[in-house]
Amino acid sequence: MLSNLRKRRESRLPTKKADHTQEELTSLELKQLANLLTNAHNLQLEKYGITVAQFGVLHFLKKMDGLTQSELQQKLGIKGSSMTSLLEQLEKKELIDRIVCPEDGRAKRIYLSGKGRRFFDEQVWGIFSSFEEKLLANFSEQERALLLSWLVRLRQNIESYL
Repeated sequence: MLSNLRKRRESRLPTKKADHTQEELTSLELKQLANLLTNAHNLQLEKYGITVAQFGVLHFLKKMDGLTQSELQQKLGIKGSSMTSLLEQLEKKELIDRIVCPEDGRAKRIYLSGKGRRFFDEQVWGIFSSFEEKLLANFSEQERALLLSWLVRLRQNIESYL
């Protein structure tokens, strides 16, 4: 009887795996890589007084200027309160302009200011392109293209899951 109780209790305990699955390791490796990249980028951007998150906003506005805050937060996957804070910081640094939307007086369109455009082009962009060269130094052009295609597919898989 005691052995039956012990067996039932043991059957309810989580089983310990000896090895992790490949999927768990891939996900963990990507998480660690993302943290390392964020830390490395923040270190490099620190001297310019901006963060990776702020860079992300500037980079996106460089490609697609004139979005509303809600459009921008949707494209970047950032929460509303975080986006508000990012935009306030960038506006205080005079890197962006928020202009009332003519179609909807409650909304504002966000643009890179002249100072923001120069700052991005002349100072910040070089940091990222230089870092990317170091990051991919041991990869052939074919490997770089393949890696990028895999990363895009991973992002799409995650986006479809959410």
